[in-house]
Amino acid sequence: MSSIGNFTEASTCLDAAIPRLTEDDRDLYVEAMTHKARVLRNFISFEESNKILDKLVAELDDLSSERC
Repeated sequence: MSSIGNFTEASTCLDAAIPRLTEDDRDLYVEAMTHKARVLRNFISFEESNKILDKLVAELDDLSSERC
């Protein structure tokens, strides 16, 4: 939806879908959060987008240290 400029609808769908993802959906979660950051960057602000990306990177770093 965001690719056609419908950032409001994209944000609504992502907000509904992201909380439903489970641990088994880790790859999908990363994709959804990355897309959410893209929507925020285009619709709201770079600052809000960066908050999402910073949180995602921190979560990925935590997972990497757990696997080692």
